[in-house]
Amino acid sequence: MDNKMKIELNRDQIKYIAVFTMLLNHVANIFLQPGTFACEALKDIGYFTAPVMCWFLVEGYRYTRSVKKYAGRLLIFAVISQLPYYLAFARNHLAPWYTLNMIFTLFLCLCLMIAEEKISDPGKKSLVVLGIIAVSSICDWAILAPLYTLWFYRAGEDPKRRKKVFFIAALVLGITVTAELPGAAGLASGAGAETREEKLYGFAWELVEGVWSNVKNLDSVIERFSQNWRVDRLGKIELTLLRLAVFEMLYRADVPPKVAINEALELSTRFGDAKAKSFINGILDAAIKAQEAGTLTVAGKADA
Repeated sequence: MDNKMKIELNRDQIKYIAVFTMLLNHVANIFLQPGTFACEALKDIGYFTAPVMCWFLVEGYRYTRSVKKYAGRLLIFAVISQLPYYLAFARNHLAPWYTLNMIFTLFLCLCLMIAEEKISDPGKKSLVVLGIIAVSSICDWAILAPLYTLWFYRAGEDPKRRKKVFFIAALVLGITVTAELPGAAGLASGAGAETREEKLYGFAWELVEGVWSNVKNLDSVIERFSQNWRVDRLGKIELTLLRLAVFEMLYRADVPPKVAINEALELSTRFGDAKAKSFINGILDAAIKAQEAGTLTVAGKADA
């Protein structure tokens, strides 16, 4: 007989937790001294809200009886919330005066899904999607929230794909708000909330775009040190962590290689298979030794 207690949360409870963490973020921004541990910790906890709300927005879009009414309610609450948002943030110089609150961002995310479903022409769809993402740059949760929504929506109903996509979203979020990351250095140095968020989004996008653009070189490095394991045989989570770590080692001068390895191992412990940690460590350790010996170039090839 299994006496272990299982803690399960329903959707409403998760939403309440997300709202509470967002409240912590707002309290930190408005009332606490920037740069202090308490302020930065509560801000980072609050970032949990964004992917959760985007996830439930996608769920709501799939199951709502009327998308038109759903969009209308979001727009109404966005308009009602704008004055309190302005008084709390823009008036206190925590955000530019023209910044729109996060409910406007969710409204844009809903428009994003409508475009994905209704526009059949790939070219027009891409333009509309990019346009919506660009408009989100003047909103709270800029750029990342539309990307989360797009990822969650395109994952469809397949549980495995949805799990992988949420892992990637959590990975991007975790990287951008981890204070130990050199790429995030200075985010808590007393700069305003606008500068902090811009750097967070910029750093996250650089990582995603960098891995995507250099995936062939990254995979060649991984295969070189994986002891005859082909990339297509690796688990998706392990492969994602390896690609990210190798990218930081080879292409990010502001990230020390040992820090990149430690990040990958920590994330592997949280999200990956228990046996994968030593495998990832072995590949990355071999890669860093080759880099230090000068036999690993940026292109991922051995020097003559």
